[in-house]
Amino acid sequence: MTKLQSDLIEIHNSLTVFNDKVIVCENPKPIKVWFDVDTKSLAFEVPGTSLRLHVLNYYCLDLEELVEPTYLLPEDYEKLMYNLNKLIGSGKLIEERVCLSPENWGFNVFWTNPRELEKGPDILAGGKIRFISGNSWLFKWKTKVNYNL
Repeated sequence: MTKLQSDLIEIHNSLTVFNDKVIVCENPKPIKVWFDVDTKSLAFEVPGTSLRLHVLNYYCLDLEELVEPTYLLPEDYEKLMYNLNKLIGSGKLIEERVCLSPENWGFNVFWTNPRELEKGPDILAGGKIRFISGNSWLFKWKTKVNYNL
């Protein structure tokens, strides 16, 4: 399980390059997200900064469907970073009975309490991770209009 924790730390630390342009700034813009076929990785970009994360191929479903760019809204970026921080800080990722479930454009992290085995696994606090805010044509159009993209 230490690989899962180190991968999530890598993802979190890599995404922090967008903090100044998405969270801290006066007029935040969404992060453009798409699957870069050449590098086979998920690409993130705001004007002046771009990032490619190939490690997400191990944890997410349907990344290849994101050939057309979509967006990660500022409030969803903040939630993503908060959830990653919460997951990493919980210490649960190195414990037994942790399971990652790939989802479309993200993943869920589950943990089973050994004292409550009959209950089954629960999503960990902060364990719902998504790397885009939406993928429909209406979402993309509304985002472009709202943010003057």
